[in-house]
Amino acid sequence: MADVRVVALPLDHPLAAVRDEENRFLVTDEAGRVHDLYGKGAGRWPTAAAVFADVMDAQRALLARSPRAPQEQRMRLIA
Repeated sequence: MADVRVVALPLDHPLAAVRDEENRFLVTDEAGRVHDLYGKGAGRWPTAAAVFADVMDAQRALLARSPRAPQEQRMRLIA
């Protein structure tokens, strides 16, 4: 199962140390081991645009599977 959410982190948490274009995520495997993966990313704006596009794709996929989904969804970028 995947989990993505916004939470407040203590300053000593590994994810709180991410700076600038660095990317980092933690994966917990079935045995309970935590794997810390990190590296340099594309930069602030390219990464933000890619994450936004992924969220919009996920929303479209969820709406397509919903039996109560509206016939048409109009979305626009607000920025």
